[in-house]
Amino acid sequence: METDIRKVNLNLNNITDKIIMGPQGDILRLIERFNRAYGADISCTRTFRWSPGIYDKMRELLTRHFLGWDVKTSNMYTLFNKIENNQYYKRRLRQSITEIDTKLHEKRSEGLVFQENKEEIKEYLLIFLNKLSEFVDYEHNGIKIDIAMDADSIEGFNSGYNRDLTINIDIFIDPDTLKVGIWDNDKGDVRHIAHLYTPYRLYLSYKISFVKWFNAYCVSIQKNRDITNFNNIIAYNDNWGEKVENTQRTWLKFPYIAIHHRSRAVCLGELQAELYGYMLNLNPITFYDILFRWATTFVVNKSHPYNSISQAFHGHPSNISDDDLLILQGSTDPSNCQYGMKVMEYLSDDYEPDGEVLDLKNPYCDAIECKLREACLIYKESICGDMRPKRTVQLEPNQRTSPWPSWMEMDDAGVWRDTRLTSDMQVESEMVVNDNITVIDEDGGEREDRDGESDEGGFEEFLRVNQDIIETGPSVDESDDIEAPF
Repeated sequence: METDIRKVNLNLNNITDKIIMGPQGDILRLIERFNRAYGADISCTRTFRWSPGIYDKMRELLTRHFLGWDVKTSNMYTLFNKIENNQYYKRRLRQSITEIDTKLHEKRSEGLVFQENKEEIKEYLLIFLNKLSEFVDYEHNGIKIDIAMDADSIEGFNSGYNRDLTINIDIFIDPDTLKVGIWDNDKGDVRHIAHLYTPYRLYLSYKISFVKWFNAYCVSIQKNRDITNFNNIIAYNDNWGEKVENTQRTWLKFPYIAIHHRSRAVCLGELQAELYGYMLNLNPITFYDILFRWATTFVVNKSHPYNSISQAFHGHPSNISDDDLLILQGSTDPSNCQYGMKVMEYLSDDYEPDGEVLDLKNPYCDAIECKLREACLIYKESICGDMRPKRTVQLEPNQRTSPWPSWMEMDDAGVWRDTRLTSDMQVESEMVVNDNITVIDEDGGEREDRDGESDEGGFEEFLRVNQDIIETGPSVDESDDIEAPF
């Protein structure tokens, strides 16, 4: 369970010996650098002596970095040759540890101990936690940030069992659109192309060491300068991101987040230094603005993402011209549309959806007003054909549901027409209408038949001619070609 950063309560006694201030500052920096370089966990006491267990830890390091006895060997030559080949590691390790040991001896000789100005550290801690709370409380239309710590880790830290804490930062971004442009080298400016439909949200996760971040923040306050060394605080493997569908699957890919099964790395590009700087120096206003610009902007020939911009849309959106579609590496052939292929795969009998949702009543094709719909067989037969709503037509005297879908309507001449098609594409399916049939419109009025006469009777004849349809009910296979059912 996680604790909101606004409710975190930390024990100052377990923080003072980890803060790089006062006489212990340079020592703690050297120890931190050593631990990071060799994957170690050495430390010192407040009286500048090695913490218990230091020699066991060094023996393990020598075995791993110098002797190499933790790795199996196939022959004697290799066993002894490891020692010769690893002399460089031995010299580096000895130089680093003896430098720290010498400085510890100097501090003891001067009679120094760790500075324990708890009031100053408490003041810095309150400022740090309040600034983190401002990140959470800051309101932005497209971004929501949650910052928390693991409750069990806080308890272990306050009791002295854990030496550090992890600050978990979860960022949720709702991009309104993806603004796509192309860089013009001649003009030195960006030409706008289109706003791409983004039916998804973005999720970014960062895990940052509390001790490292708080130390850097304290030093920045003391020296009145910003934090600039980001690599020591934010580890590459502790941050990742993903694209989360809002309501249903679209199979779109966000350009700046990798989708490899082993990696969900986030590409911040040229904005990385700015974003890390504003985040670690706790400037929420500028951080939010730049992050939203990153999530909603793509420039062809200037952005170098994980995923091609052609994977950020399907088909031919209505707001992209034919020439710009070629620039974005799109296709005017409906058979090349990835959305259509995925729909067919989704509708297949052996497809396992794994909890995903596909609502064909509101397809992606209609949302972008795709220009390829009229020529796309998948759109006509599978996307529109399987999920059509029914239109109710009242028949006198016992009202029944019409077998025709809602987009088929009869005109005044008694001809059924597909209302989705333009006039020049209208396909007429004439319906044989008996002279003595009364059809009631939805507003309650009577239709006139093709002879222009009012229908007033003969319902028994209508039942006899259409007995099969009435008995089987109104269901029809709407994916088939339109044919008059009577």
